[in-house]
Amino acid sequence: MSIRIQKNVNVSFSYGLVDFKECQSLSEAIEKADMRMYENKRKVKGTLS
Repeated sequence: MSIRIQKNVNVSFSYGLVDFKECQSLSEAIEKADMRMYENKRKVKGTLS
């Protein structure tokens, strides 16, 4: 997701979602969410216009 703040300034962020019920522990949920966040980050890198 990206948001245009000013004419020449863009802000973007990546996130990872996980269904906690599918995980055995909090640390597993965090690890999966972290992996998904970095997957999203790689997918959108350089796609801002």
